[in-house]
Amino acid sequence: MLSTPHILTGSAIGKIAAPLGLPAVFALGFISHFVLDLIPHTDAALLESSTEDHTSTHDLLVVIAEVVVGTGLFLYFWYISHWNLSLLVGAFGATLPDLFDNAPWWKKWFRTSKLGSIFHYLHELVDGGLEKNKLLGIATQFLVIAVAIIVLT
Repeated sequence: MLSTPHILTGSAIGKIAAPLGLPAVFALGFISHFVLDLIPHTDAALLESSTEDHTSTHDLLVVIAEVVVGTGLFLYFWYISHWNLSLLVGAFGATLPDLFDNAPWWKKWFRTSKLGSIFHYLHELVDGGLEKNKLLGIATQFLVIAVAIIVLT
C-alpha cells in the first residue's frame, strides 16, 4: 500500500485505542500495516519502471507527493484532535515497516542485515495482495482512506 492508507489507519487506531495506552496503540498500528498489505493494492513500484535495485524518478516523485498529501491529512486530523499523541503513535507504528524495509536510501543495507532479511521476508510474505489491475489496486486504497477519514472525523 501507499503511505496514506497506513498513516490514516494508524491514526484512526490511535483515536479508537487511546484508552489502551500508547504501547498498545503502537503495536496495533504496527500490526495494521501487515493487515492492510493483505488487501489487493498497487504499490508505487508498480506504477512505472522501478526495480528492486532502482527506484525510477517518476515513482520517487509519486511517493514523495503521496507522502506529503498523507502527512498533510494526518497533520489536519492531529490538529483537530488537539494534538492527541495516540494519533501520532498509531501512525508511526503503521508506517514503520515501510520506513525500515522500503526507503530507497537504506533498504539495500537493511535487507542484507540478519534481522532485516528476516523482516523483509515476512513483509513480502504478507504483501501478496499486490494488484496488477492498477485501477482496482488504487480503488482499494481510496476505500481504506475513506474509512479512516470517517473514523477520524
